[in-house]
Amino acid sequence: MKNLLPIEIAQAIGTESLDPLTVAIVRGVSDEFNSINEMISDHSVRWESSRLPIVEICILQCAIFELLGGENSVGTVINEAVELTKHLALPESTNYINGILSAIAKEYVNNQ
Repeated sequence: MKNLLPIEIAQAIGTESLDPLTVAIVRGVSDEFNSINEMISDHSVRWESSRLPIVEICILQCAIFELLGGENSVGTVINEAVELTKHLALPESTNYINGILSAIAKEYVNNQ
């Protein structure tokens, strides 16, 4: 897994210019970086997580943080992640993102 801390990226560009929700997600992903990445690794069945493109990793990290936060419905979070993937990542990544997030939601969110 690539060791990029989202908060370091946000600090480099200046968080004052970012939407407060964006800053909250970036901080949350940074705070839970290791556990979120472990979830990605644990649920990456056909792909080795260290070989995932960075865009897909970032989408997964943000979506997992949102799933665990519980402020939005599972369906909403997964749909938003899939839509982002359609616009920003490889076309074949949408099924992968959907599958990983669905598995994580089933294991962590639905059992809380």
